[in-house]
Amino acid sequence: MRAGVHPLLSGAVPALLSGLLLVSACSADEPEPGDGTAQEYMPLISTMEAGAIMRQCMTDLGWEVDLNEFGEIESDYPAEQADRYQSDLETCWAEHGFDRPPPPMDEDTAGTFFDLMVASAGCLEDLGYSISAPPSRGAYVAELASSGTAIWDPYADVVALVTPEEWDEVRRSCPQPERPDLER
Repeated sequence: MRAGVHPLLSGAVPALLSGLLLVSACSADEPEPGDGTAQEYMPLISTMEAGAIMRQCMTDLGWEVDLNEFGEIESDYPAEQADRYQSDLETCWAEHGFDRPPPPMDEDTAGTFFDLMVASAGCLEDLGYSISAPPSRGAYVAELASSGTAIWDPYADVVALVTPEEWDEVRRSCPQPERPDLER
């Protein structure tokens, strides 16, 4: 069986890990960070760095995995080991904090991210895909900064329409943006 794990942020909500850096489980009634009771956030690192961490963790658990060009781990394993593979994958996620919500974005960062997504939408349209109209910049920024939820994602208009091979080609042609506030 071939399994792939999607990156920690490439900008597209459909990608398994990418949503982790965009969609935060924080709400207005939760404690503020730093007060000792606040929920912890996942590390704010690049897709490639997160993929390398996951690759090492899965390797340490005995799996042969590769890291592809998008920061996703891939592995071939017998179908009867699928449950164990998934369990180990979840263990690695939790061990490295990737099962936690991402830190919130401030409005400037959310605005920059919106601009990157609009540029990506243009790239996807140039490839011939029909992309839904974006919300207003203000609405997008307000929602992303307040709830951690991206209310529009041009990649979501494409991912369900293409084969895995076509999806890879789309991502090569129009790379998904990473959060502008990643530690570099």
